[in-house]
Amino acid sequence: MTIFWLHQIQVAAIEYQAKENLSEFPSRNEYADIVFSAPCLMNSGLWRSYYSKDLLFTPKARENWHLPDLQPLPSIAKPKTSEKPKQHQVTSDIDRLPRFAFSVVQKTLSSNLRRGGVVKQALEALQSSTMRLHASDSSVPPYSETQAYFWIQIIHAYIRSLEAEPSSKNNFKGQPTTLTFEAFKSLFGITGDEWQQYYSKSKWESIPARMSFVIPDKKALPNIFGMPSQARMDLARTQMINAINHRSTVSADLPLQEDLDFLAAILIDEAKLIPESELNVVSHASLLRFLFKRLTGQTKSTATSTRRGDASLASSTALEVAERVGMTQGMFWVQQIQIALAGKDVKGFEDFVRVNSYLAYEDLPFVYYSAQLWQSAEASEAYVPPDRRVLSSIVPGRV
Repeated sequence: MTIFWLHQIQVAAIEYQAKENLSEFPSRNEYADIVFSAPCLMNSGLWRSYYSKDLLFTPKARENWHLPDLQPLPSIAKPKTSEKPKQHQVTSDIDRLPRFAFSVVQKTLSSNLRRGGVVKQALEALQSSTMRLHASDSSVPPYSETQAYFWIQIIHAYIRSLEAEPSSKNNFKGQPTTLTFEAFKSLFGITGDEWQQYYSKSKWESIPARMSFVIPDKKALPNIFGMPSQARMDLARTQMINAINHRSTVSADLPLQEDLDFLAAILIDEAKLIPESELNVVSHASLLRFLFKRLTGQTKSTATSTRRGDASLASSTALEVAERVGMTQGMFWVQQIQIALAGKDVKGFEDFVRVNSYLAYEDLPFVYYSAQLWQSAEASEAYVPPDRRVLSSIVPGRV
């Protein structure tokens, strides 16, 4: 019932935003206007149009999110499309390096790997991507290890400031790993020109600075910054609300290739820390490696065929994983691995991940599914097709 009403309010707010041509999601001060624009919110029995009492008042519905059984909820997403997922393209915009550094620092906070190893993989992925892009597009600046490492250090110092202040003085209640880059920029007023406080232009753009990290020639890099003001926190909160609204209404796109290459390298390293015989569904690295080895016949269970491409191998593997993650979730990842393996001579797990780096993107399901459907009890109990993009069918002759 709680999620039902939250959804109705969100739909009304999005429609109000479109009607009033607002650039940002409506604030709480506009709630009365939203209600007046959507009188159905005043109907306390609105749920009866969507749910039967037999479903809504069951213990399961009180404990888990269930989709309606009478009619679908009003949609807040664009119609399902058959087009392939798009990928963000690299441009020469000023946010490129700060954005990449932000994702790297977030990964250092969420991964069990040592920070030095994560940063090393990040710099290698960025260098490879930049050299490839610069060769075909001269507007993409050449790779500079100094510039890349500077931004990683600066972003890390900003995030430390959110964690170092005593709780009585720290009004930031969120987790740095959940922030979007836009919210983070607003939180600290990042412009992309911060390097000018530390480096002269000649040093910043020098050949030695491209080859390896050189220390600043104006002032030393900080270890920590001061806490952002309340006004900046409010602005960042608005950015987070806008991001949530955007994810609810628009199909997600794949990250930049350099981000995917970085995620793939980190996933490979994380997999090395987990025993091969272990399946830990909390770890994306563990899940992908388990599925790869099972679907290539390198490991087996008593319930599965060992012949690669056998329909029973894929279906039994999906059922095995579904017991831990849900039916739709298990089928989705099995299907992704099957498609990536189809007709290819794969030498090993590491090569497989490098070639199919998009599989390292843990939010890949949301390119195809809305969170509302993906996280529903119905999706956990049985397979449901995507509601955002048509998912490529399993390769003919396989599953």
